[in-house]
Amino acid sequence: MKRGVLILILVLVLIFAAIALIGGYIYMQFTREPEIPENALLVLPLSGRVCDLETSPVAHKTTIKDVFFHLQRAKTDKRIQGLLLKISWIHAGPAAVEELGFLIRDFRESGKPVHAFIEDGGLNEYVLASHAQSITAMPGSDLFLKHFASEALFLRGTLDKLGIEAEFYHIGEHKTGASIYTRDGMSPEHKESLTTLLQDITDHVIRTIAHNREMEAGKVRSLIDDLSMSNQTYQKEGLLDSIGYADDIFFKDGSSLKRLAFSKYVQTSRPNPFPGPPRIALLFAGGEIHAGGSGGPSMFGDSVLGSDDLSAQIRSLRRRDDIKAVVLRIDSPGGSATASESIRRELELLDKQKPLVISMGPLAASGGYWLSTPARLIVCLNTTLTGSIGVLGGKFINRGFYDKIGLRKELVESGDFAGMFSDIRPFTPAERRRFQSLLQRTYDRFVNLVSESRNLTRERTEAAAAGRVWSGSRALELGLVDQCGGLLDALAAARSLAGFSDKDPAGLLILPRRKSLLDVLIGMTAGVSAMENPKLKALLQKFKRSFPAAIMPFRVQFQ
Repeated sequence: MKRGVLILILVLVLIFAAIALIGGYIYMQFTREPEIPENALLVLPLSGRVCDLETSPVAHKTTIKDVFFHLQRAKTDKRIQGLLLKISWIHAGPAAVEELGFLIRDFRESGKPVHAFIEDGGLNEYVLASHAQSITAMPGSDLFLKHFASEALFLRGTLDKLGIEAEFYHIGEHKTGASIYTRDGMSPEHKESLTTLLQDITDHVIRTIAHNREMEAGKVRSLIDDLSMSNQTYQKEGLLDSIGYADDIFFKDGSSLKRLAFSKYVQTSRPNPFPGPPRIALLFAGGEIHAGGSGGPSMFGDSVLGSDDLSAQIRSLRRRDDIKAVVLRIDSPGGSATASESIRRELELLDKQKPLVISMGPLAASGGYWLSTPARLIVCLNTTLTGSIGVLGGKFINRGFYDKIGLRKELVESGDFAGMFSDIRPFTPAERRRFQSLLQRTYDRFVNLVSESRNLTRERTEAAAAGRVWSGSRALELGLVDQCGGLLDALAAARSLAGFSDKDPAGLLILPRRKSLLDVLIGMTAGVSAMENPKLKALLQKFKRSFPAAIMPFRVQFQ
């Protein structure tokens, strides 16, 4: 009997030991850093979607955060001999490309060469390649260099067919966000704003190419205007250095370099370019602003930037003694005015204790600009879409649609204004006056915040407001921002405001961190149906009515 018990214990010990060994081996395989060759050319693929930050553990998008951090490492990594950009069609606007250009230029200042290989692309891809020392284009595939264009979608006719009426109001003649539902074409203000934006961005891109390639801006413009040109002509005119293959770059000047994929390099941790503490915090805030938690899609397809989650992160940074300054990176079209105000208040409290610097990404408009008002310094890209200082709101009236599908809905009210946001009838005249008064108060609050924080007169603020979207360079002229630059400029400003000298070491805390698989699994179990998921229920309710919103009046898709 005793012998049998001893054998059982021994077997169990062996089983647990085997499990521990297997688990340890698997852990080592997943956590062991890959070997980096001593003579490496870092290959950075730039194609598809490019965004500021990706928190999913399974997504493999190119992010500004990864390119920024790991190029800072590669600058001082003696194993990295240079950088090769493999560029194809990029699903991102000129602002993301401008930011990448700043990061590539900074890497070049380390003395290490940067080469660009364009497989295919247009003007956006070419201006990114122009930051390299040499540009090689793929044989048999001509670049398609043309000016930018943007399309606007209008659903008024569709809603009419469905029996849905959109009753929306706005403060500011350029606050045309509801036009997608209320109009069947662009208003003159809408077209004027969009035309000016496209012209500002095109002019900046042409100046950038001219500077990078040491050419006259007029010549660059004429080359872009002529779509009949081939890669051979572009090479002759100075836009390309050679036509060939990526392999040729690995044997440039007779030296054989070893390929190192960027996806492999990001799995390593040394060298660390930001030793610390003390530290600067870099907090990314992207998505449509709503009350509550972050995550999930918004009604317009963006991710949701929740005021509760972001406010909690800001409070945590305010209370940490090792954090000496904060850079808030904003990429948001705006959203709820009340949620924006909740976040703004936390940023105001933070700035009273330590410097707050805003770094504007591709979008920092309306509510996204609202968040910027407490900062000591606002840095934006030349091609950032910002401003949109205005307010809109309203509701959808679905009575006609309900009649078409045989649905009956009745309203019982206990007092005046009780059924104000019912979706089966329009606003009454009294309700309309009250709602417009609410919009006006929200707008006045927005304008006053901008006027006080930017030290502008009411008249100058009103001239920059009215819901109009501006390019970053135009916003600088209007006094809405302090300087044009990228993420590196914002971090340098934060270091200076925090009292660091150029030689002082400063760590960098980047938030939010990438989610683990466990976080994703927990999130998936939060609700398995629309009726069980409170976030989705709230989203469906927002389709029925829209309270005062500080949101960008239109979306710009660059073609």
